Amino acid sequence: MPLKRPEYREVHAAAGGVGSLLVQWARAIGRDSLDRSIAALAIRGHLVSFGQASGPIGEKDIGSMASKPLTLSRPNYGHYTATRSQMQM
Repeated sequence: MPLKRPEYREVHAAAGGVGSLLVQWARAIGRDSLDRSIAALAIRGHLVSFGQASGPIGEKDIGSMASKPLTLSRPNYGHYTATRSQMQM
């Protein structure tokens, strides 16, 4: 069941396993929070998107981000861990 404002839930051991996934679902990371995340960035801030739990973000107008220079990245773990030597970098 999705959380609605002002509902809260307490998650123990949110740093790993199911707890981590539960927190991501509760926060609706992705489409639902991207604009707020961008707005919260400092000038020259960097936003890293690790997933889209609330759905694809769709197309974004980068012109609207010109008010403060920022960077956005969407890493793919497979590109960083294709070989053992890359994992040890």
